Amino acid sequence: MLIVIVPLIALQMVVAFVFVQRHFEGVTRQMTRNVILEVSLIQGMVDAADGPGAALAGVEDIAEGLNIKLTLPAEPLQRDSRVFYDFSGRVMTQELRAVFPQITGIDLTNLRVVVLTMETAHGPMQLSFPRYRVSAS
Repeated sequence: MLIVIVPLIALQMVVAFVFVQRHFEGVTRQMTRNVILEVSLIQGMVDAADGPGAALAGVEDIAEGLNIKLTLPAEPLQRDSRVFYDFSGRVMTQELRAVFPQITGIDLTNLRVVVLTMETAHGPMQLSFPRYRVSAS
């Protein structure tokens, strides 16, 4: 009886884990793509502005409406960081870096907030937004 039941239960657990992991990765990719559009808008407006003061003034209202906290100029993050068990963070980082090569660092150590810095025409810019906007819970 154990020869039949134990492998069956083990197989069910492995299939369930793989299914859930793939589902969360797919949802995280889709949600991250939505935030990428918002970050692209902000970055384009900052780069098009005459100076850092004008860039901050022109983008502040839009960033606030999108629930993104913006700091310009900012201290750039030097590398990506996340907790070891954050699988959706790995997917999110890949998606962001594929679109924005000018990202200097992404901090995902706080599981409630995403902080990223990127180079702009007016120096490093830091963006932070709630984690629930880019990954499934």
